[in-house]
Amino acid sequence: MVSKEVEEVKEQIEEKVEELEENDRYEMTDDEYIDWLDGVYPEVDICGSKRSAGYTLQQIDEIMFNIGKSEEEDRIIEEKREELEGELDDLKDELEELGYKYNFDKQSLTKIIII
Repeated sequence: MVSKEVEEVKEQIEEKVEELEENDRYEMTDDEYIDWLDGVYPEVDICGSKRSAGYTLQQIDEIMFNIGKSEEEDRIIEEKREELEGELDDLKDELEELGYKYNFDKQSLTKIIII
């Protein structure tokens, strides 16, 4: 019989797996990307009219805007994935301290098997 503490760790692991799955489906909205660009770049002055950098890029070169948004999405996904995988490793260590091991493939996000 598996102890309550082991079951709690297993539930936490399963929650992290779900977060990983959700993270991999993250999509940044245009407004989020415009806000990010505006936080990185100053306003653009066009003939004395100031516009946000993000809005200007979206209007002038939609292809570059979408490429940049996609790259920023990938960066955010990878950063969050590394954080979640670190948390999973910590939970694995906690489970091993309780005398159990688990079989879990982070790449395929398979179900956890307590050994």
